[in-house]
Amino acid sequence: MDKTNLVILKADKQLILAEDTYQANRLYRCFTPTENGSEEFLIYGNNISYLDFDKYFEFAYNRVMREWESLGLLVNGKPISKAKFKALADIHTYGKRKVLFIRNSEIIYGFYVLETNNVETLYRSYEAYLDLLSGNTTYLDRAIIQRGNRGIPLSGGSLKFYENNFVNSK
Repeated sequence: MDKTNLVILKADKQLILAEDTYQANRLYRCFTPTENGSEEFLIYGNNISYLDFDKYFEFAYNRVMREWESLGLLVNGKPISKAKFKALADIHTYGKRKVLFIRNSEIIYGFYVLETNNVETLYRSYEAYLDLLSGNTTYLDRAIIQRGNRGIPLSGGSLKFYENNFVNSK
């Protein structure tokens, strides 16, 4: 998957658009008009005009890059060294598997590479980080790299966001 195949809502509240509900902070698969052979985006099986896309959605890759800049994972759009990545990393053990987290007070990223030792977890997480930087959003789509804002899970589950129950409808 490339940079344009996953989108996310710009707002932090759900959106009702033509009878379909889009949740905040959830990733949706997308075909651009060029890929779709149409003049509209195809998001979650629905045709979305350029106007609505620009108003309500953004590419998940762009959001991740902004958040990684705030986490110190990017410096002027460039990747950090493995040593700096290691300094930011917080590896937790859940049973036999390890999960690497990088966070600040607003956002947390988890690298669920499913290794059993710290060295391999760091190595595979750094590889996933570099691969996502190059535009491969498969790691986001398969939840190998996850984002959230509720803190590190106690039992090794998925990262989550605090829910905002406000509805934004068109």
